[in-house]
Amino acid sequence: MMIYSEIGTASTICLDFDAKHASMVQDLEDCQSWLDSLDVLYVVDRSVSGGHHVYVPLVEALDCHLARFLVEQLGTWWDSLDPSPHRVAKHGCIRVPGSRHKNGGYQELVTNFDHAATIFEIRNSAEAVALLLEAALPLQVETHGDASPSTGPAPAAPTVPPARSYGTSPKYHRTKSLARSIAEGASYEGLYSSPSEARMAAMCSLVASGWSDDQIHTGLINGQLPGLAALYQKYRDQGSRQTRINAEISKARNFAEKQGHPLRKVPVRKSHINDTINSQRGDTHGEIRRMRALLDLFDLRLAKQRSGIYLRFLLRALFEFSHKTGKTRVAVGCRALAVAMGVDHSTVARRLKDLAALPDSPVTKVKSGHGLEADEYELSLAPADALVANDRRLAAGKIYSIRPVFRALGPVAALVYESIEKTPHQSRQTIARSTGLSGTAVYDALRTMAELGMIEIVHGEWRIVRSANLRLLADMMGVLDEISAQISLYRAQRQTWHETLASRPTSPLYIAPLAEHEIYDHEMNEYWVPPDDYPDRSLVDIALMTPYARIGQTQGLAA
Repeated sequence: MMIYSEIGTASTICLDFDAKHASMVQDLEDCQSWLDSLDVLYVVDRSVSGGHHVYVPLVEALDCHLARFLVEQLGTWWDSLDPSPHRVAKHGCIRVPGSRHKNGGYQELVTNFDHAATIFEIRNSAEAVALLLEAALPLQVETHGDASPSTGPAPAAPTVPPARSYGTSPKYHRTKSLARSIAEGASYEGLYSSPSEARMAAMCSLVASGWSDDQIHTGLINGQLPGLAALYQKYRDQGSRQTRINAEISKARNFAEKQGHPLRKVPVRKSHINDTINSQRGDTHGEIRRMRALLDLFDLRLAKQRSGIYLRFLLRALFEFSHKTGKTRVAVGCRALAVAMGVDHSTVARRLKDLAALPDSPVTKVKSGHGLEADEYELSLAPADALVANDRRLAAGKIYSIRPVFRALGPVAALVYESIEKTPHQSRQTIARSTGLSGTAVYDALRTMAELGMIEIVHGEWRIVRSANLRLLADMMGVLDEISAQISLYRAQRQTWHETLASRPTSPLYIAPLAEHEIYDHEMNEYWVPPDDYPDRSLVDIALMTPYARIGQTQGLAA
């Protein structure tokens, strides 16, 4: 069961005593004696492994920061007390009485059932909790009210050690910023001087990553930002709280703009599918649709290549970039394409050369990049393919490089899903033939996606489950964190490249020295994927939200 609510408050303090410590029995007795001396009501249960939980129900919930500080302070008293369940509001959970244990058996109540039910119904009053906090935190409690703004320079933020890698790309190590950690429920103690400073750090990080006002408000309500929500709990009145939140969002936006951090906007999606009038006029989107009508032909050619599956998605990414930039000549860097495809930029660099070198390729390199400019590629049909395209009609549907969830599920699943989406009611054998994939690979992809509720089979034919939330699935698989880590890494690398150019005045690629706001700032430049405004956003949409060129000079996607 989750310990914290969606707004980052705990209605029960959960003390987890670990059986692996020799002092566990004595620590548990000491804890119970201490709670009894304060007339605090509590319930005890026992794990199959021998550990115990002590539950302290509260009438008035504590915010996650105060609950964390309390449990961590008690952890310094008793060695066997594990404070980790209370550390992060977004993930903190506890195995409650009656829960099945992973090694068999169930969590059992030690306290009499009727007595336990009465305690959870009555709970501990605010006065009892105040005594508990006073006894456990005689000094710390005073420090958690809003302090007056500091007039001196802010303390240097300590370095955050790299966390585990995410998703399928182990080289993207997540170094989560302090601001994001606090927004998700980590402690700000020792990192920022006051709750208001911690709130503003989190707000600045959010707005710099492109979160809209509505997305921030929603995140404070639905549990995405429990730590940040808890920092606003001092404003008991709903109106006062909303006024403060709105004021601090506005202040964060003004600060980000003054610091030179462009506020990223979601690109406007325009539909240009089967637009006969525009196609007859020979507009850019009509030309791209003519090329897309031959996608199955290109797939057959590319499937014969050694890295054919990557080439197929690279071509899709270029088509999607072309549609969304409105140009058949695409100047897009390897890093932007890497984000769009869910691979490393070095893989993109190799595959681009392979794709452009193929006979009758629809992709031709027309200009080499230099300095801050990326290579330019022209999308066009060979004469023979142009004749074939005259007799083709583009099937309904959008073009995707790859959607976020398929960074975890893989390119085979993406092609299978695309095939079912374009042509519903296909059998497994038909899907294998239409995609050019092996029957075994198709079977595995179908089984995996069916287990996730993305597709279903009816009378031997597969179809898309329209109610499936691909964004939510991607989030559950850690894909959004992987994307954020990749973008943050590329942003730092791009900044290093700027500094290298700026340091060589004798080079023809020399640019003016960087301004102070262009130096890489971990808090402001860490990318944090905003919630979706629409569920079918692709990785190209995310890449288009992320400028890689020098701040204030170029608005391209060079990298």
